[in-house]
Amino acid sequence: MKKAIVGTIAALVLLALACPAPAESDRNLALAIYKNFQAGKALPLASKVMPGLTLAQAYGVQAALMSVFRSNQDQVAGFKAGLTSKAVQKRFGAKGPAFGVLMASMRRYGAVNRKSYYRLMLEVEIGYLLGKPISSPVTHRTVREYVVGIAPAVELPDLAFDDLKAITLPDIVAANVTCRGFILGKTVRTDQVDPNAVQGQLWRGGKALGPAVNGKAALGSQWEALAWTVNQALALYGPLAEGSVIITGSLGPMFPGEPGSYRAVFSGGLGEVAFEVK
Repeated sequence: MKKAIVGTIAALVLLALACPAPAESDRNLALAIYKNFQAGKALPLASKVMPGLTLAQAYGVQAALMSVFRSNQDQVAGFKAGLTSKAVQKRFGAKGPAFGVLMASMRRYGAVNRKSYYRLMLEVEIGYLLGKPISSPVTHRTVREYVVGIAPAVELPDLAFDDLKAITLPDIVAANVTCRGFILGKTVRTDQVDPNAVQGQLWRGGKALGPAVNGKAALGSQWEALAWTVNQALALYGPLAEGSVIITGSLGPMFPGEPGSYRAVFSGGLGEVAFEVK
């Protein structure tokens, strides 16, 4: 019975991701974004290609971009929140966070090739692994029952725009919140760590790149950030499958991905993520 339910949920996820068919203009822009991402080139500004682009339309372009990924034998691995701090939201005139999709091809395992990025950035985050599917909205309290583990995480955005001052919130959303990769450390049980009490800090070659930042930096609560991301995924793409990965937004600023050895170190029993940028 459990396998049948998981199979049904997976089928619903695929159906939700495939429908409705994106508009031709969305597909053309999504294909251009995809090709530039793959080539490590600057991305076209969606707001310039489609003047008057709204946030809702930008999510349509994002959905078309996910279709392009899937047509290239990729699959959804999970979801992410971005723009989770008030300062970043103010910078882009956002009323809340932004939402993106994690594809299986984006997962990295300790080595990152800087040459494949246009402008590699690094963000310290916290990741969550779903132990069962989610098919209805959650709250910051109920979302916990779906989480089977928590992991230290690093996101690898590609801030691939020629003019960073020209980018708008729809530009970021259309480009899947610029997500190009993510790394997860060892997962720990939810009863072993309080993500709101955790502090995360990025180190390069034995030198801290910034202060340790509390888990509450993401929307004031990790559980609120997780619930928001899950509910956005439900609204935009349908049910979430067992095994989905959710990352809830940066703890602190982005850092340039310069060559070197890195460690994202977390307090509170969450552990660390070690990786190399080459």
